[in-house]
Amino acid sequence: MCAPRRSLVSTAIIAVVTLAALANGSLAGPIAAGSVPGGPPLVSSLAQGTALDDNMLIRTQYSSAGLDSSLFSNLSLAALGSINGVTAFLPTTNVGGKFNLDYTGFVGFQIVNPADGAGLTTNHLSVEFVGPRAAQGFLYAMTPDGGILGSSAADDGVGPHGGLLATLDLNGIGIFAAWSLADNRQTQITLDQPWGVGMVDIGGGSDTAPPPPPSDDNSTPEPTTLALACGGLISALGAAWKRRRR
Repeated sequence: MCAPRRSLVSTAIIAVVTLAALANGSLAGPIAAGSVPGGPPLVSSLAQGTALDDNMLIRTQYSSAGLDSSLFSNLSLAALGSINGVTAFLPTTNVGGKFNLDYTGFVGFQIVNPADGAGLTTNHLSVEFVGPRAAQGFLYAMTPDGGILGSSAADDGVGPHGGLLATLDLNGIGIFAAWSLADNRQTQITLDQPWGVGMVDIGGGSDTAPPPPPSDDNSTPEPTTLALACGGLISALGAAWKRRRR
């Protein structure tokens, strides 16, 4: 009789701790791409340029796990697909309001409080790249208003699904984006090969994200500002990547 009681008590303690963590805005990981109930169905084709219906896209469905993609609605919303048996967040691009699978795009999320969807920041972020281009993965961390904090290559070990991890331990991470950059000198790697993010770990300490600084016209930064910032970072990173490969 003692063993079952201990089991029940342990389960109760774990439940209380989990609820308390959510109430305080804490974040827990890892979050597997296919682990959230109510997520979109898997896309039937992984081919580059596949057109996606609205119900295939992730906006707020993962907010209960601490991830919200709606910030990137004008740029790229992740879809779900199976790569070598692993469910992954797939990159898309928005062209005139229509989203297509695009492996030159990115997978991006804002970190939010699972309890109410409000913005949070974390000091630990790790993503698992899966697919033929996993080794070309790069992770970028940004402040809640889109300021670049840092980046990391997918060379930080192997994740729970056999993919490659990119990890950052920085204060104030509120937004992140993951790219896979093909190296044209590697003939076996092409831009249309599928890649995705199989897992996101935002398990570090977190706090309520500070509001963005007011601008001259009192407007909120547009997602296009993030696109320009990331675009500039991509150019700089491309040169750095080539130097590193040499």
